[in-house]
Amino acid sequence: MLTKMLKATSTVILCLTLAFSVELNAQSTFGTILGTVRDSSKAVVPNATIKITNTDEGTSRTVLSNSDGDYQALNSKPGRYSVIASAPGFQSFTTADLLLTARQTLRIDIELAVGATSTAVSVEASAGVITTDTQTIASSINSEKLISLPGNVRAANDTSPYNLIALLPGVQPDNGGNFMI
Repeated sequence: MLTKMLKATSTVILCLTLAFSVELNAQSTFGTILGTVRDSSKAVVPNATIKITNTDEGTSRTVLSNSDGDYQALNSKPGRYSVIASAPGFQSFTTADLLLTARQTLRIDIELAVGATSTAVSVEASAGVITTDTQTIASSINSEKLISLPGNVRAANDTSPYNLIALLPGVQPDNGGNFMI
């Protein structure tokens, strides 16, 4: 009798252990900055040095373009960035005020002009960047935007603060109060 109870108990414990051992994957808030480095004749520039600086934090990282001229900076925090590219025999390329949001892939293609390394070209960008690499629709609403939105959010049925989710791009609410993303 005792052996039957021990077997039953160990079976239950084994089943519970297996049921709760499912791996849960967290969503990352990091983004990616990538692009291709080319010269003015559209030929790729391998081994170009690309310095990517998070201007909000004052941190930077340096990556090199590969043999196809491609570079990428994975796991970049959301924020404002500047990119400086240089290669021997080419003028430096600079762009600033680039906004990277959570889970966004930001493409910055670079064209280096032939010339002395002492000459620098600076490109100031203030418009948003269109992502052409993925079909991702990304948006973020910071606390200032959220506070300034007119809304009747009293946690009742149709005035719930969760209804603000419907303001994000790619979100479709249905009549049952659910959302499709």
